[in-house]
Amino acid sequence: MKKRRILLTLALLLVAFGVGAVSLYFPKVSNSQNKANEAFYNGSRLYNRYSYAAAAEFFKKALTYNPEFHIARRMLGQTLYFSGDVDEALNEWKIILDQKKYDPSLRLHLQNLGSQTQDHELDIVFDKVIPYAMGYRYAYPTFVGNNSNHNVFFLSMGSLNNGNLLEIDSNENYVRNLGRISEKVGVPIGAAIGNGELWVTDLKKDIVHRLLLNEKRILKLTASKAALGKAGSNRLEFHGPAGICFTNDFFYIADSGNNRIQKISSNGEFAQEFSGSGSIDLRKPFGLACEEKNIYVSEPSESRISLFDEYGNFQKSIGEEYLQRPRHIAFFKNRLLVADEAKGLFIINRQTLEHNLIEGYLNSDRNFIKFNRPYSASVDFYGNLLVANHGDSELIRFKPKSQIFENLDVMIERVDSRRFPVIGVWVTVKDSKSQLLTDLKSSNFRIIENDADVGNLSTSYLGQFSNQKTVIVLSSRSSYMKEFNDSIEWAGNFFISDLREKDKIKVISYSDKMRQESPFSNSKLRLQRALLAKGPGDYTKPLVSALGRALYSSITELIPSKGKRAIIVLTAGEIMQTIETNFNLAKVKNYAVNNHIPLFIVSFENPKISQHREKKTRLKQLAESTGGKYFSSFKSNLAQISQEINNKIESRYVLSYRSASNSDWVKQFLDLRVMVRFQNRTGIETGGYFIPEKQ
Repeated sequence: MKKRRILLTLALLLVAFGVGAVSLYFPKVSNSQNKANEAFYNGSRLYNRYSYAAAAEFFKKALTYNPEFHIARRMLGQTLYFSGDVDEALNEWKIILDQKKYDPSLRLHLQNLGSQTQDHELDIVFDKVIPYAMGYRYAYPTFVGNNSNHNVFFLSMGSLNNGNLLEIDSNENYVRNLGRISEKVGVPIGAAIGNGELWVTDLKKDIVHRLLLNEKRILKLTASKAALGKAGSNRLEFHGPAGICFTNDFFYIADSGNNRIQKISSNGEFAQEFSGSGSIDLRKPFGLACEEKNIYVSEPSESRISLFDEYGNFQKSIGEEYLQRPRHIAFFKNRLLVADEAKGLFIINRQTLEHNLIEGYLNSDRNFIKFNRPYSASVDFYGNLLVANHGDSELIRFKPKSQIFENLDVMIERVDSRRFPVIGVWVTVKDSKSQLLTDLKSSNFRIIENDADVGNLSTSYLGQFSNQKTVIVLSSRSSYMKEFNDSIEWAGNFFISDLREKDKIKVISYSDKMRQESPFSNSKLRLQRALLAKGPGDYTKPLVSALGRALYSSITELIPSKGKRAIIVLTAGEIMQTIETNFNLAKVKNYAVNNHIPLFIVSFENPKISQHREKKTRLKQLAESTGGKYFSSFKSNLAQISQEINNKIESRYVLSYRSASNSDWVKQFLDLRVMVRFQNRTGIETGGYFIPEKQ
């Protein structure tokens, strides 16, 4: 009787999966199909419990009974994808499309997985002038920049020299309007973020305002430090501070009236000043853009950009033949964005020095509007170009041309129906470059369940876990690590000394086998003991490494965890040498990436390891591909590990709602459509769940 019910209810889910759904799901009705339905039911339950290997076997079993069981093959592909077998997942999904089945969202999954290329051009079209809002007026914008939570902030001179700082989220909502930071703002000109602080230069008051950012690194005032500097020409004194940038733990400030650049550490101590060398002297420096070894400085009165190294040595001049009054400078990939208040926006290739000029834009009425004294430009997280059009008191946004034709790639990762009728749909959303979108609100989503709109959709569930982290530490016990045994506790202290009440860390050691040294704990003493624990066979040279198995097992254990999740690997610098194909490097990487778990690798870089440089490169690529980072134990600041983990932004959404379906429909399958709309782009994904049996 139960098998008949499953068959009957599955047959009712057709509409949401497109044209021809009857042939997709049930090309025939038979005893074989009943068995396929039962296997599909069991596979779905296991999949939603993260038991991917077991779920895959049931989906395969369903397909042996009916090879044309579309949703079973779709779910098999999804199971393989989340277990790290991406190539096998692609093969299963291609079979569906090769059968001419209608499934546009699946086609988009394949398209994005098959093409991970990045757009290296700034190919844009006018979108809009960002409108004012009640309580958020601005006048004469001077600077626009990006915050690390993907919001945009900009500075405004305001009227009567009453400046302010405003912030807009990715849904175009104003979230901040600050006229006071360390004190009342006069004429704010430039801003930069570094080491948890936002520094804002004030041209009128000859000071630098300092704003502390909160743990999520958003522009939320937790406390303001005293302003830095005063009027004058000595160290830490300013006469018209303008542009500012941050790199390598130092802020560089264009002290325009004193014709110099001041280099100041993030704790506010003077480090250096320079005003040119050799064939050039700085004249009224204004805009700054800096990276590890290069400092770009605009000089409006000299119609040029000057390039210096990190020590203040002049390298070359740029743009003297075409720039007129360059203001702020920003990086966009391998290009410079230079706002020239007399000509427009220049885009300069940093290698070839070729340049293009954008003089204005075509508005919605197809009239060409020329920029009026642009002061600053920046490209945000989503590829939008923003221009602070100072003369017309406008913040102008351009969007990539690709967005006109681009759909969002929405994936339902799982559906939690254990507390039915309360349903939790775990979703991720990517753009066409496979970049996860992390700033969506409930208003960006819509869910259709069995052709009925659900109401009161919430996305707040995961927010309660944002201040906790779950970490697994994998510590090598190979012979190469023996000489670093005394340093393991020192290295571990960098990420176990600041544990909070809800944080948890587990220590696992590995050589040719893996061994648990501690359960999850936030006891510093217990974790230190676990890092130093020794067992038989430790510090011998294994024939094969168990790191692949240890990584895979650790990822599996972390997948259900809420909040920040990460794996820290302590290694002498060895790369995996495993004969276990189920735990090879490519699969482990895919498994971590697809389940959003970063790997942080701390290498002691033992020079005795053969092909040391090559293995360092591979370890670095592994860490960075997962969203983690590689640290050289004796050369890097290991204190950054905890900060990097704490700053991770949740990429998953849990869409919670109350189902209107009858709770007596036990084991019936309900279909879902999740629709997303964001910045004029849309996406849709199909899925479903079984109403659970009553406990």
